[in-house]
Amino acid sequence: MVSQMQRWAQLPGKVDYREVIESVFETKETNELAEALGFAREDKPNLERIYPFTGKDAFIYMSNQPYCTFQEEAKPLAKVEISGKASDCLSEISRCAAAVTGGNLDEEIEINADGKIGQLQQLLNEMILNLKFMRDNLTKQNEKLEEEISERKRNEEEMKRFNKMAVDRELKMIELKKEINSLLKESGKEPKYRIAE
Repeated sequence: MVSQMQRWAQLPGKVDYREVIESVFETKETNELAEALGFAREDKPNLERIYPFTGKDAFIYMSNQPYCTFQEEAKPLAKVEISGKASDCLSEISRCAAAVTGGNLDEEIEINADGKIGQLQQLLNEMILNLKFMRDNLTKQNEKLEEEISERKRNEEEMKRFNKMAVDRELKMIELKKEINSLLKESGKEPKYRIAE
């Protein structure tokens, strides 16, 4: 969890994983709780057994993961005082953005402010519309692909049936030719068909 917080730049500095283990997992209270729950163990927690982590350096492992945004130094944050209507508007924007992040694209925020906050509300609504458009487009493409796959399967089945009919017909023709040759031979005549055995 700590490495993921670093990965997404929520923790600005390096973390001593050994210290975290000792301060969280190796305390008397933790051991007592684990024992009460039936998880008592003789050996200490060990990073070396967590796959695919090699146990050599958790920080390097974390920083090599895709989309790692970790920065060693935290950027200084500007102090911004917001109160009243602006604070309420930003709270509603945050709520709406969180719902959209969770997959709810039925959200729409009321544009009830002008200036930068009104622009932000408008942009959020446009972003939601774009996400809906992309979702709907992907759904249509998936449906089209599924239809093409079904059509190909139908064609394959039809080809198998045709192939079986053609092979069955050919085998029947060979049997008829053999029968004709046999009848000709019985009547003292030369066989009419040459049949490869």
